[in-house]
Amino acid sequence: MYKSKIVISVVSVLFLVLLVSGCGVPQEQYDEVLAQLEQANTQLFSANQSHVVVSASLADISANFTALSERLAELQEKLADAEKTNAELSASYNEAKVSVAVQNKLVVSANEENTELKDRIIYLEYNTFETDSGFFTMDYPEDWKTSVDFQSNDAGMIYFLESMYSETACILIFGPGGSTGGLNDLFDSFITGMRSSSDSIFIVFESETLIAGRDAIEAIVVVTEQDIDSAGVHIVCIDGDGINYLLVFTSSWSNFMAYSQTFNEMLESITIN
Repeated sequence: MYKSKIVISVVSVLFLVLLVSGCGVPQEQYDEVLAQLEQANTQLFSANQSHVVVSASLADISANFTALSERLAELQEKLADAEKTNAELSASYNEAKVSVAVQNKLVVSANEENTELKDRIIYLEYNTFETDSGFFTMDYPEDWKTSVDFQSNDAGMIYFLESMYSETACILIFGPGGSTGGLNDLFDSFITGMRSSSDSIFIVFESETLIAGRDAIEAIVVVTEQDIDSAGVHIVCIDGDGINYLLVFTSSWSNFMAYSQTFNEMLESITIN
């Protein structure tokens, strides 16, 4: 633009020279002026072309700048989203660390309790008890004592005692089954008897199951008495095809978990022919 202004000024001066000089200008001077005028026109055209090219380049640069500005704004928005996501992930990570720490404490606590329980489990050798009829057999710890209240071919009451002074024992009662309610009547009548002779009982588990391939009902009951430690009682009623079997496993509640393995092994050893 600056160059084109110079060219225009030169042309103007040449015209002024021609006007002032008037007629009678030598041909050589006239031709020289015309040549300078032609050169000035050429330079002016070239300057205008350059201006067009520069203007187009400036437009392209402006468009590129606008595109870059938009891209920068988009990247800044994505960066803000990434920082927000990173903050959320950091918070979640910290929460997960706290949760893992809590879970690890629970695992350690559970392992300690499991170790204590394992230390209390009694590993025993077993003898086998058989009724006079031979229809029923059950293993019991070899150092436990047996006591028979009465026994015939189809009825009996047998005690399996850890010792004469221990609260841990198993009682087996068997006899002909009733004609109506069967196992449910036997179970309900036993629970009713327990309620009438105890301050309070709590049934913490009750289920229908199979023992030695026979229908059975089992329950775990907590019995509380004044001035006496609570007792745990595992009750099992078994339908033996005309003969019902009632087993009562009992121990102090504080030792009940330790003896539950022994009780379960005795139950698993039962056969009914």
